[in-house]
Amino acid sequence: MNAFRAATTSRALEAVENYSLAEVKAGSPMEFVDQINFDRDSNFWSCVFGQHLPFGTTVNFPQGAAVSEWVARVPGLFWTGASKKLRTEGERYVESLEYRSKTLKPFGKSQLVSGGVGTMRLPPSSRGDRLATIATSGNVSAGIPALITDEVWRGCKLQEGSVVVFRGATWEGMDESWASRFPSTRGIPRGYLHLNNPQAVDPLAELVATEIHPFSIMEYASDDVELFDFVFATAFTADRHFRKDIERFFDLYRRAEGRNGRYLIAADVAQPLWDSDFTSPDHLRSADPNSVSHLRLLQRRIEESMGGEETTEHLLRVLAKTDVGLMRRFSADIGISPSQWSNAGSLAKVSANFLSCVTTEKLPALIDAIASVNSHLLEA
Repeated sequence: MNAFRAATTSRALEAVENYSLAEVKAGSPMEFVDQINFDRDSNFWSCVFGQHLPFGTTVNFPQGAAVSEWVARVPGLFWTGASKKLRTEGERYVESLEYRSKTLKPFGKSQLVSGGVGTMRLPPSSRGDRLATIATSGNVSAGIPALITDEVWRGCKLQEGSVVVFRGATWEGMDESWASRFPSTRGIPRGYLHLNNPQAVDPLAELVATEIHPFSIMEYASDDVELFDFVFATAFTADRHFRKDIERFFDLYRRAEGRNGRYLIAADVAQPLWDSDFTSPDHLRSADPNSVSHLRLLQRRIEESMGGEETTEHLLRVLAKTDVGLMRRFSADIGISPSQWSNAGSLAKVSANFLSCVTTEKLPALIDAIASVNSHLLEA
């Protein structure tokens, strides 16, 4: 397995771990901090990443935004600098071109999903709360997560594509963070806009087409090598046949080019669109009696696919193109003290010392750290 493939597999592992955390859950009440108006998704996320939007801030969208029942798999990931590069690179891997349609190879699709493309749909909580998205562009992958209470959803007669003007939504943090061992998502705040007051939401008399990207992870074999790649489809919810089109695409794609793949997770937990090993985050977290969780078993399977001498040798060549300063950064990213490996010596010897300290469990995080800094380093 070359390092590019290992990078894809590490992101697949990140997606599995973050998928297991997905749920509709309200956080702790926030104290009022400030009030800010926004008119675009990009402005909102720029403010978040610039650390100018502390939890507790009241957020208004006075010019309106579309509502979707779908949410990005990691909200905000679309807007990182590394994600934009991954999406650009992924578009180069074309499998087929048809009229008004382009299908990417599995690796190309993986690059786009690693770059923030990909959406999920969760069922409401027992109280009727929904984890949804507010999007000014209509692109749900680029939108803002919103926890909408049943009182607001029903009282304002919201549905997929509703356009609303809202005031007084609180930017609140969730109890959990994103999967902590992966640098690509570790620094993204886990939060949502809390809409719990029907009087603060003004639905306009129009519906718009929201753009969604249902995704999964496909496991398949190629040249006797077990591979894990992302698969996603782009759909517009205004098309009344969009669900059937998605189902058809995923079924055909797993069988195309002799892949005979299987899907590991379901994007639409509320109403699955394809057969998958794990139909919900809760299913992935659960365990058979007297055994480890399904999540841990799947983690081991993916981690083992990344091992081997070929990957180690390739990473030694990658690290030889860096310097001790970058290796110290990677070491800190994956939780290894530089004092364990940074003895004096040639760069090749230091690289070998560093890599000898990286356990199988930490290998995906190292590859993720390298790709997050500069994915072209993996071309060594």
